[in-house]
Amino acid sequence: MTAVRHLRLLLPLFVLALSCVAVSDNLHYYVLREDQHIFSDLAMALMQFTLIGVPTALLMILFSVLFLERPAKLLPALARAVPRFFLQARPLAASLAMVVVIQLFILGFGEIKSLITYVRPFAWDQTFAEMDRVLHFGHQPWELLQPILGYGPITQFISMNYFLWMFVLVMFWLHFAFQETDEKLRFQAIFAFMATWMIGGSLLATLLSSAAPATMESSDLVQIPMKG
Repeated sequence: MTAVRHLRLLLPLFVLALSCVAVSDNLHYYVLREDQHIFSDLAMALMQFTLIGVPTALLMILFSVLFLERPAKLLPALARAVPRFFLQARPLAASLAMVVVIQLFILGFGEIKSLITYVRPFAWDQTFAEMDRVLHFGHQPWELLQPILGYGPITQFISMNYFLWMFVLVMFWLHFAFQETDEKLRFQAIFAFMATWMIGGSLLATLLSSAAPATMESSDLVQIPMKG
């Protein structure tokens, strides 16, 4: 399949990502009365992705060679695996185009997410806290977990694991940008990713605008400002 054919398959995803950016740009101007710097922001996003993505890709390659291929000679196998990772599934231009599409979408999504409180201030925290209390038999979830997890080392371990999701996400992007050979599955995966974030992370997050239990007094459910 030619690079042009691969790029045509990306067109619906590009339109979806561009639509997300258009919404965020208009919302940004409507709320803040200032223009977004789309191209400079996209360039910065691609630079950040490169700084994270290249080391992550090398770790993925190393893991694959060490634990799946198990070659007799490691260095020659790594030398062959690096170009294979980036070039085997499709032309490099088509893979890089997918990276641009994903980062364009993330740029738009992130801007929409940051403007939610301007569109709809936090209003659902007390409702969700009451639902938590009912579901957990009169207790807030943290009250049940605190005796087990309320220790410094455990809290730090949970915090570290929470931030690992970013690397998992980058590996997901890398796989479907460079590695996946099934074009239908590739399209479905990225489309599902975009749709999930748009519906769950933007639409529902706006309709059910809430911050977190940390913004509220646990005793009387009075909302308090977030602390930086």
